[in-house]
Amino acid sequence: MSARCFLFAAAGSVASAENVQTVIRRAPPGKISKNAELEQPKSSHHLPSARWNRIAPLNFPGAHKAMATYTAEIIWSRSGQKFTDNRYSRKHILRFDGGIEVAGSSSPHVVPLPYSAADAVDPEEAFVASLSSCHMLWFLSIAVKHGFVVDNYQDAAEGVMARNEEGKLVMTVVTLRPEVRFSGERNPAMAELEELHRLAHDECFIANSVKTEVRCEPRLAVS
Repeated sequence: MSARCFLFAAAGSVASAENVQTVIRRAPPGKISKNAELEQPKSSHHLPSARWNRIAPLNFPGAHKAMATYTAEIIWSRSGQKFTDNRYSRKHILRFDGGIEVAGSSSPHVVPLPYSAADAVDPEEAFVASLSSCHMLWFLSIAVKHGFVVDNYQDAAEGVMARNEEGKLVMTVVTLRPEVRFSGERNPAMAELEELHRLAHDECFIANSVKTEVRCEPRLAVS
């Protein structure tokens, strides 16, 4: 296992050019190939890092064209509660396509029990989970393209809420702690594992949409 941690700067349209350039300088050196994400690595000690030098201009064809639309229903009912005394339950339903429903609530750190529901998902937890899930899905996709076999991926992600420079409460830092188990003929070295995570972060739709600092503490699972 490794306790090494590396930092991803905020990405996407909300990131500053200075932040993006800092990340590029921190990326491992290597040959840049325009189609690296579609190629198999020539050596087990190097993974292409082409995506790290890409800063897409906002005026390229189709830059603002919607690729897909996502929906969620948020349902809350007073159900006879007084409401005006501010002692109403914050528990509600999150409904997604396919019919799946998840219990939602405010965080007990924000609204005390019993007005929050400890057994429901709060927006802050959902935010952390969204970053972690998107990162994992890209990691798996990139691992396949580089010839690795992933048996298990488990992340104990954590988000921190604090005040920003404007004094507003925001999710300032999310730390991903993915532990990955591989099998097969090729197993990545630690440097290769970190590169896989960097490439996954670079492609993650959610990470590219937020200003939150995203950190990663990758681990190789021990069989």
